[in-house]
Amino acid sequence: MTGKVLTNKETAGMARFYKLIAAGKLKETKQSDYLAYRNDFPESGYMSDVLWMQAVYEQKNKVGNYKTTLQELAKQPDNEWSYAAKAILQGKSTLGD
Repeated sequence: MTGKVLTNKETAGMARFYKLIAAGKLKETKQSDYLAYRNDFPESGYMSDVLWMQAVYEQKNKVGNYKTTLQELAKQPDNEWSYAAKAILQGKSTLGD
């Protein structure tokens, strides 16, 4: 995804989100990629997904503080990721190895 899709206000957030997913699957993301998305699209409907991906990245790569990211995620509107974050923070579940 390049050009107009990434610069058009109506498609930029979605395009960057899917680009972030693809880069993550290829193990080509850095913590700064998640932080940049959050900074650029603070009202994104994908914010819970991005916070979850960031927490997983932080935990697996031992960078940042995944629990802090999970705390931010737990404050998001109720959805599968915010419920999972709350369960992990309460010790009822784990993020994994």
